[in-house]
Amino acid sequence: MRHVGEQKLKCIGCGACESICPKNCIEVIEVGRRGLQAFIAEENCIHCGLCSEVCPVEEVKIPDDLNRVKRAYRGHSKNKDIYHNSSSGGGVSSLLWTMFDANLIDAALVAHYDDHLNIYGDFITSKEEILIYSGSFYQTCKQLINIRNISKFRSVAVVGLPCHISAVNKYVNRLNINNIYVTISLFCTIGRMREGLKDFLKDQDHEVFLQSKATRYKSRIGDKRNGRILIETCEGNKLDFGYSEYLAFVDYFYTPRGCFNCRKLFGLHADISVGDDWGISSDKKVFLMAINTDRGLDILNKSLNLLEIEDLGNEAPHVLIRSQPNGFTLKVAPPKWKNVALHAINIIGRLNKFKFLRKIAYKFRSITLRLLQRSAKRYVDSNI
Repeated sequence: MRHVGEQKLKCIGCGACESICPKNCIEVIEVGRRGLQAFIAEENCIHCGLCSEVCPVEEVKIPDDLNRVKRAYRGHSKNKDIYHNSSSGGGVSSLLWTMFDANLIDAALVAHYDDHLNIYGDFITSKEEILIYSGSFYQTCKQLINIRNISKFRSVAVVGLPCHISAVNKYVNRLNINNIYVTISLFCTIGRMREGLKDFLKDQDHEVFLQSKATRYKSRIGDKRNGRILIETCEGNKLDFGYSEYLAFVDYFYTPRGCFNCRKLFGLHADISVGDDWGISSDKKVFLMAINTDRGLDILNKSLNLLEIEDLGNEAPHVLIRSQPNGFTLKVAPPKWKNVALHAINIIGRLNKFKFLRKIAYKFRSITLRLLQRSAKRYVDSNI
């Protein structure tokens, strides 16, 4: 097998190529500490080129255009169940709830998990399912692996990372699909591999949760900002650990290679963009919501019974930038600056599995990111 097209390590593992392939000869799999990669069985390939046509890796090199933001809001969900079960203040879940309630959509493409905690995209068809799959899983995801089933539905909302939205747009344009009602992008500063979750569970002596079949996987659950991550298995085993504890172990040590080249943070090419506001001090879950199209604004207005929001007015672009104090400079800066640094952090991150060397790995990560952010900030200040 070989890599699809010429993408090689640029692949972000969205799954669009695997889904569109007419001969089912493409498979996206996680390769060690490189992340999700697309491979093709050449003996079955008919060289139709569809995989290359829907691949988003060139588009994600283009930074977000902040001028696309029509309005922006800070807020949280008024619904206690949605707020408790969701990340980012329950903003996305509230929008989906409203659209199902008003019969604006009959399906939504969201992140799912399988028995072994692999993350992939699939459709939900009712508002009751929203609370099951709400939250953020913090792993790379084959979000479009099942998008070939989109034609079964009348009207669909698509939720994904900026790279996923880019791939969706290319996919629907290529196949003339016209039943997408709205696209919702999640803010994304950096990807994380499933390999990181595996190493974290091993480190905590909880490897049994990788060997058993999972029946529940919830992230950022609770009423506090960071929340908890919960895993339950069919044998009745339960695991509860902090979101911050998990990110301290995996962040930047398990960055997929394809993410090195991505410069889209907010996903402003979607109708609506949603993410956490890390630029303010709060112990509550708070979202920022950028409205980028008239369709997005209409959906927000229909959702006001579920949302408590504050209009950011003319300050919207600045608030968005400040909301991602660590991620913005890294995303917008030219990839040549961050590739070397992120690759070095990835390599030194192998020490993270040895507790007696962990402080060295953490210190190296901290210093390298600080230096990179300073260099990137100079570029941002002179170009944004």
